[in-house]
Amino acid sequence: MEKGTSSHRRNTVVRLPNISYAEFRSNHLVLNQPVVIGPDLIQNWACLRYWRGAFSEEEQPNAARANTNKITLSTGYSSPNFDYMLEDYGEFVVPVDEDGCRSQKSLREVIDIWRSNDAKGRRLYVKDWHLALQLEKSDVRMEPFYTTPRIFADDWMNNYYLEKTDDDFRFVYMGPEGTFTRLHRDVYTSYSWSTNVVGRKRWWLFPPEVTQYITKPNGETIGDGNLLRDAGDAETVYATVEGWPNWPIAREKMIVVEQEEGESIFVPSGWYHQVLNLTFCISINHNWSNSHNFESMYHSMVEATRRVEDSIQDVKELLQKRSSQGGWEEEWHTITQDLLKQDSGWDWSTLLAMVETNLKYPRELPPLIIRRDAQELEMTEQVSCVKRNDPKMIPDRKFMVDKIIPCITHFAQSEWGRSSRYGQLISRLESLLGNKDNRLT
Repeated sequence: MEKGTSSHRRNTVVRLPNISYAEFRSNHLVLNQPVVIGPDLIQNWACLRYWRGAFSEEEQPNAARANTNKITLSTGYSSPNFDYMLEDYGEFVVPVDEDGCRSQKSLREVIDIWRSNDAKGRRLYVKDWHLALQLEKSDVRMEPFYTTPRIFADDWMNNYYLEKTDDDFRFVYMGPEGTFTRLHRDVYTSYSWSTNVVGRKRWWLFPPEVTQYITKPNGETIGDGNLLRDAGDAETVYATVEGWPNWPIAREKMIVVEQEEGESIFVPSGWYHQVLNLTFCISINHNWSNSHNFESMYHSMVEATRRVEDSIQDVKELLQKRSSQGGWEEEWHTITQDLLKQDSGWDWSTLLAMVETNLKYPRELPPLIIRRDAQELEMTEQVSCVKRNDPKMIPDRKFMVDKIIPCITHFAQSEWGRSSRYGQLISRLESLLGNKDNRLT
């Protein structure tokens, strides 16, 4: 492999101190382009006061419980306030990644290992921690540690999951310098946004047009080795890689971003990305979607369904032989959908129900906090520092309907849509889409 040189063209991402919803929608949702937004977007988050320790070059585990002085929003990074995290969240069970192996530990156990400064601690990364959901399900009443920025409020995934399930796509990540997330794209080409509360990260971003050059049909990616992680800096990424003949094309389109403390990054739909913690880092991340990327998500579901079907063709043949008079199709569909849901957490029923929920109950503002076990739900408008002239946080209904109808029509006319399990759901969607007299089927 040959290392890159300083003559390699360095692509950049747009960096803005702040942004209105109209600008964000036009320049980043519609064009599907990344952006990094400055600390003004999240300056009222409580976690900025409580999760940050001393602002220094060295980790200081014994930082005071709460840093109530002026919030540091300048370039640099803080140490984590472990004392506060232990007092408020120490007994919570968190998902931990250690060199690709997943386990469950109490946060107290993880922090004790980090504080020991041994080699094991340097490999432990708390990933996909549903802290907001844990707090909402608990009896603890406290100030929310963050609120969703208004520009990201049009969130079909979390609107649906919080309304209809006991799950969500809101995460906290915590890990020391050197911990990382391998190259991937988010579930069914969903968007993501990620804010560094503590520390700094490096991102490698690849636009959808180079996906074929960095992935293989078996699911392998060029990031499965240490190609990106071993890069000493943004420029020293190998120019050629054995087994990946088109890597130079992808490398020319690659964007490398160093995300500072307090900054938020928007990762567009279908963009592969790898992330490295440059310091101890705590971030808040959401996977999310809406009508702007619904077509991409739909076709991603189509591809995933076909991959599952192709992988168990022998099962299909057995069902066909066993049911020579027909009637095997419904059982086949049930088997493939069960496997699809086990693999990714979604099936067709999930996607269609998500569309239905968001057409019936569009949210221009996210709730401050949701408590299903409470007698009354307080839907308090969030404090936000996006530009105050934003008229609304969702596109008009015609835009949404025009994005949805072609996909739902395609599904209704497909072999999957002919399954009896979807009849009532498709009928309700026809009504919501104003298409009752011109049936999708």
